Amino acid sequence: MISDPIGRVVKIFITGEDPRSLRTVELDNWTGVAITGQPEFFKKALESEVLSRSCVYLLIRSGGDDDLPEIYVGESDDFSQRYTVSKFPIEFDIFMIFTSKDDNLTRAHVKWLERKLWSILTENAGKVLLANSNKPTGSNLPKADIATMNTYLGNMMYMLEALGFDLFTLQERTSGTVAAEVVPPSLSGRDGSLGLHH
Repeated sequence: MISDPIGRVVKIFITGEDPRSLRTVELDNWTGVAITGQPEFFKKALESEVLSRSCVYLLIRSGGDDDLPEIYVGESDDFSQRYTVSKFPIEFDIFMIFTSKDDNLTRAHVKWLERKLWSILTENAGKVLLANSNKPTGSNLPKADIATMNTYLGNMMYMLEALGFDLFTLQERTSGTVAAEVVPPSLSGRDGSLGLHH
């Protein structure tokens, strides 16, 4: 059995010469995928085929009141149609849309993820500003689906931190300490069709 940490591979595909352009981000051996960019690349993001699937998303505005980032959490059954005519709930500096490369992520799954993200950010009020005015309805999932979504959620947070968005810990990381996680340790599991595999 290998005891030494091996590490993870985060793949970032930039769709233009500008490194700030629309990016597609993937994590090794995970069927999840993130599409992220600044507001000017939003319309181009809607052209992505994967965004016709169910997804959960974050709109992030840096330097809000008290210099805290403001975050809006949402979900959609077909994000390619979500903001074609309607106004964004907040002004934002960056969007991050999480979906799946297959059809295993359902509307019930993303509604569960939206509620879970909202709950974590609510508990983290001293670090972020939550822009949602209403509590998400969530969804009732079977235990097996909850286990799979916990794995998906853990991978989302790993990817966010790898990209420099430390939004879901109770306190800031410092050079010599590790922050207390809001998310339970079970999120590091490696099973489930939307999670990681050995």
